[in-house]
Amino acid sequence: MEQPFQDFQSFEKNEKLKMKLLLINPYFEGVKPDAPQFGLYFLGSYIKEHTDWNVEIIDPLIEALTREAVLNKTKNANIVGLTCFTDIRFQCFDFAKDIKNINPDCKVIVGGVHATALSKQILEKYPFIDIVIKGEGERALLKIIKNKSLQNTRGIVTEPLIENIDHLHLDYSLMSDAYTKYWKDYEVPKSLLRLIHIPIIASRGCPYNCYYCSSHPYWYGKYRCLSPEELVKRMEELINTYNAEYFRFYDALFPISRQWIDRFCALIKERNLDIKFRIDVRANTRGYILKQLREVGCCVLGMGIESAVPSIRKRLNKNDSQDQILNIIKISKDLGYWLVGYFMLGLPGESKKDILQTIKLIKKFDYHNFTRFQIYPNTFLYNKLRQSKEVDDEIWFNRKFNNKINPKNDYFYNIGASSYCRENFPSAPFYQRELDWLLQYSFDYHNVMNPSSVIRKYGLKGLLVILKALMDIPTRGRVDKLYRKIVA
Repeated sequence: MEQPFQDFQSFEKNEKLKMKLLLINPYFEGVKPDAPQFGLYFLGSYIKEHTDWNVEIIDPLIEALTREAVLNKTKNANIVGLTCFTDIRFQCFDFAKDIKNINPDCKVIVGGVHATALSKQILEKYPFIDIVIKGEGERALLKIIKNKSLQNTRGIVTEPLIENIDHLHLDYSLMSDAYTKYWKDYEVPKSLLRLIHIPIIASRGCPYNCYYCSSHPYWYGKYRCLSPEELVKRMEELINTYNAEYFRFYDALFPISRQWIDRFCALIKERNLDIKFRIDVRANTRGYILKQLREVGCCVLGMGIESAVPSIRKRLNKNDSQDQILNIIKISKDLGYWLVGYFMLGLPGESKKDILQTIKLIKKFDYHNFTRFQIYPNTFLYNKLRQSKEVDDEIWFNRKFNNKINPKNDYFYNIGASSYCRENFPSAPFYQRELDWLLQYSFDYHNVMNPSSVIRKYGLKGLLVILKALMDIPTRGRVDKLYRKIVA
């Protein structure tokens, strides 16, 4: 049973010394994140709005802060909150232990997708972690802060979802300049990179239940979105404050109900907002919706295709038909969209022939994001593996399966407990070295088969990218290694 919390009463305000909340993304080495951890910033904004606590949010890689520098900041904190994702779980746990060593009176709280999936085990195995927040964190963290017996409590806190997310504001002043002044969405054509980019989010959760994804269990299958009025208001504020010209929406899926889209597009026209923006959609999105959005500045579409093979998609509970996929690609291209495709390789039951079929589909996209398939706790596919006795929850606490971080920030190097390869899972179709080559081949193939998009994205440098790809394909990655050394 989850350990209950009692005596939740407000702290008496200390006028001499404000309490301090430090929220940290404990990601200290590896490739820089391409987007802010919105969960931390919403938490910080909520506590700042509802209490008199001092709130600071730290994203070490983005802010170029060392682990030691961040640890030093925790000495004066009353509460430290750490977000815990599967790929960085041991960085999170080790850092939590170090915080307790230098500041024993500090309350260490862990939350996020990984912590939610394994909350009980984390508390049992790591005595230096005081509280695990399970699920949505705003109300839970506020409840902890207002608990008079905070210093003597250990357990799991969970609160019901907030139905109306219009009430959850995002205070961009808590973000580093790296996100509000210098951040770019680098998956777009070069012409858009001249604009001022701002990351934004319009919803929580996802209306679908893909079997590999943590979103559905984390949000209890609930999908909530901002009202069109609230979203446009926030966009206007970002335009006025940061001169935003291009918005990258980081929703699992952008809201696409007809009534919502009609109102959203009408408001943009009423306010005369001269903007560009990017959203993610499903293959079943209607053409008239794409046309409406294109008219008000949407110019980049992301689509999670995952595989070109219908039988493989069906195993993932992605039931978009082949005709739907090809149709939305054609409609989007006719409307002038820049298309970004999301694909995975090494999927359950996948063969090399299947992967080659997927690689052929990527040439229809201007840019593609091809990643290895990974397993995450509490997802449908993981639970299926666990039921078959192929794996159990101990894998997430065994450092033998710690995700290895390449010190050279090699994008293609990342094997750990969640990598679905034969080194970890006997049922996986490929070994890691096979996945490495197939991943590199997909990038090279796209660059050779879609030169116009490469030139639009990189300018004259695109010629070098295409030449490298032409030479690299028959040499199995040797030219790519040399190319990366030269660029570095």
